Amino acid sequence: TLHTLYHRAARAFVLRQFPLVHSLLESAFPLLHPSEQTPSSLELAPYRCKWDLLRITLETTVYASPPSGDLPDSLRDLLTQTPHSVIASAYQRSLHLFTPPAGPQRAALIPSTLILTLVYSSLKLEAPDAGRGIIEDWLATRHYPPFIAENVNEEEDKYRKVVEAYCLHVLPKLEQWEYAKEFLDYESEL
Repeated sequence: TLHTLYHRAARAFVLRQFPLVHSLLESAFPLLHPSEQTPSSLELAPYRCKWDLLRITLETTVYASPPSGDLPDSLRDLLTQTPHSVIASAYQRSLHLFTPPAGPQRAALIPSTLILTLVYSSLKLEAPDAGRGIIEDWLATRHYPPFIAENVNEEEDKYRKVVEAYCLHVLPKLEQWEYAKEFLDYESEL
């Protein structure tokens, strides 16, 4: 099951057994792509987030500090890419994973925890411009549904964390201090 596979993969990651993690990722992702929106596909949502987070973390870790041992071809190929293309590719896969089969791709469909993982990965790989693009895409495609009382605070917290990463980490890394100030001056949700 996905649950059992995930725990094996997480343990292998901590033990830096990257080929095993990669193999388990390859086994899990076909199970996470439903052909249509069904109740069972909605049950997969938490697993999609966990597995995608692990995939992004694995690729970032391998790229930032390549292990000396053998790597699967796809991870070895990753090392030949630019940091920007590594992040862009991870972002595109996340868009694909979280977009319903019949719908348009929108960054707002990606859980904010994954947006933040992608952004912090971009900073780790010295590609803050890629992180900026991801956040700006997410901010531009957010929608404002009529919230029920209990999830308003949760949505505000997610938004706050993304804006914090944007203004305190990404824009300063790009030396965009004035833009960060302007953004916060015009920001009205916080």
